[in-house]
Amino acid sequence: MQMLSKFASTTKKATLVAVLCLGFAVHAEALPTGYNAAVQFSTSGIADPAALPGAGTVGWSFSLSSDQIVGYLGLYNTDFNANTTVGIWNSAGTLLTSGVFDTNLTNVDLSDLPTSNFLWTAITPVTLGAGTYTIGAYSSADHFGAYGVAPTTLPGMTIVKSSLLSFNGALDKPTSDFSGVYANGFFGPNFAATAPIPVPTAFWLLGSGLMGLFGISKRKRTA
Repeated sequence: MQMLSKFASTTKKATLVAVLCLGFAVHAEALPTGYNAAVQFSTSGIADPAALPGAGTVGWSFSLSSDQIVGYLGLYNTDFNANTTVGIWNSAGTLLTSGVFDTNLTNVDLSDLPTSNFLWTAITPVTLGAGTYTIGAYSSADHFGAYGVAPTTLPGMTIVKSSLLSFNGALDKPTSDFSGVYANGFFGPNFAATAPIPVPTAFWLLGSGLMGLFGISKRKRTA
């Protein structure tokens, strides 16, 4: 009986350790592992940014068919001479996240400039579910970044309106459609995202099995 009790105690401890390890493994597995730019395009042959008739927010709208975790906001590297703020709004007009690219490039990642010509700044990750969103960049300078390009996009993402603009004197969801004038869009603002990683079924099966062993050891100890 003493040996059976000792075995049950050892089994219980092993089960608890395994469950704790399982918890850590699931947590690690669910974290983002890498980010991809929402829009990408060749930097060769892009025209100089066009001038706007004043300060404004320019951008584009897009739809997602599944969740995306946004961890970075991007801004095309033009010769901006004023702070520029990039934001993302949902379809109701609520600002979900934003980031500032100041003229000192504070907390701005420049490592992607040689390949994409985009500046990036990290944000607190925000999950965008399936639905429609708008991204825009506000600056008091007279430019709106890259335009006249046909970008490739993230899987599961569709560009809804490529050329949206607002002339309010602050960051504001751009809603005026200029697609007829600038057919290929205002792709100054950008974001980088990753899809959530699903917890593998094997983890759930392992967890069920461990809990089953725990139940058996408990019954034996009771007996």
